[in-house]
Amino acid sequence: MSMKTLADIAIDHFCLLMFEGPLDPEDAGALSQAIPVYLEAMSPDERVAFSAAAQRALDRLIAPPDEHGYSPKTTVKPDELAFLKSAAAGDLFGG
Repeated sequence: MSMKTLADIAIDHFCLLMFEGPLDPEDAGALSQAIPVYLEAMSPDERVAFSAAAQRALDRLIAPPDEHGYSPKTTVKPDELAFLKSAAAGDLFGG
């Protein structure tokens, strides 16, 4: 089971978060443009793993409030929720 593309994505984003600091609009745009390239390069196993990770993230975001009444769904952005739903369903890969 090859996970090369997912590993590349993880390393790119860890380095970005750990060493680059806040993104300027140009860098953010470049990263956004790379997303379809990454998705296209994913193996079938990577697509399954990616969709499963999106479902886990979605489950965490829409979970009922905890014992203190906190729920992440009160702060999640509609675009983020739509992305996770699409990724979990596999729609990002064309179905």
